[in-house]
Amino acid sequence: MTVLGIVSTAGCAQQNLGPADDKRCTAARFEAPFAAIDPCSAEAVLTAALATMFTYTPATQSDQRATFRAATPLLEPEYATRGEAGATVVLTVTATTWQRWQTASVSLTAEVHVTGDDHPVDTDTVIHRVLALALQPSDSTPALAFTAYATARRVDRSRPWLLSALGVTG
Repeated sequence: MTVLGIVSTAGCAQQNLGPADDKRCTAARFEAPFAAIDPCSAEAVLTAALATMFTYTPATQSDQRATFRAATPLLEPEYATRGEAGATVVLTVTATTWQRWQTASVSLTAEVHVTGDDHPVDTDTVIHRVLALALQPSDSTPALAFTAYATARRVDRSRPWLLSALGVTG
């Protein structure tokens, strides 16, 4: 498993934050291009962050760090700083493969879904989720499927949820 940040795997209980919790959240909306993402929904933030981080357009991007930087508004600042350096190793894409995609103008679109897998107990400021990802190339090659273990944090209900840790397997 490649890990960017610290991923907690302890515990199995689930406590989903319900609609009442969302109504008490007063976080300001994200700016474009993430204005449609609910800052009070940790799952929406995680899904959008991972979709951004793993949707590649090699013809216009030098490597995966470009998509990591694009997701920065959805990342905790400390994670954004320390995670960018490792963005090229989160998902093993060789330089040869990236160059082939660049030459052929192949883009990859990430489909992200929160799974029902067990995760540590949610709190008002920290949640952990298991997400399934499929990267669909624009050519005829099969999708790349993998699993991500993500953590989102917020300071309090007046602040947005932000991705703070990510681990990838598969």
